[in-house]
Amino acid sequence: MVSYMGNDTGNFLRTGRIRFLYPDKENNLWIAGADKGLTKLDLLTNKLTNYLYDSTSKNCIAANFVSDIKEFEEGNLYIATSHGVSILNKKTNQFSTLKHSDKDQNSLLVDQTNTIAKDINGHIWFGHSGFGITEYIPSQNK
Repeated sequence: MVSYMGNDTGNFLRTGRIRFLYPDKENNLWIAGADKGLTKLDLLTNKLTNYLYDSTSKNCIAANFVSDIKEFEEGNLYIATSHGVSILNKKTNQFSTLKHSDKDQNSLLVDQTNTIAKDINGHIWFGHSGFGITEYIPSQNK
């Protein structure tokens, strides 16, 4: 049995309050945190990689509060956060973000996103606590 302790230094688990665990097909365990972002645990090497919000970077997770993680297309993780949906391309390690915009009717209903699901048509649905749902069509990027 191996345990990982919370700590803010080195190769330790940064995610204090764990909200969600998601194992992917590449032997990684993704750990969603309620306050300290997203952590990837490589189950083959036991290496931890932390993904945190950084206001000075465009290539980061949308917020440190993560509530859900799903992988629908090969290599893309959809990450529900308190400030939008982050999409992580695992091959390039690049983030893109879906957010609400009053000027764009194809944007998220609101930024606070709690859950993610995919329907039989390939459309992705984002659930927003107390606000409703948003449909996203990946092939049309809207």
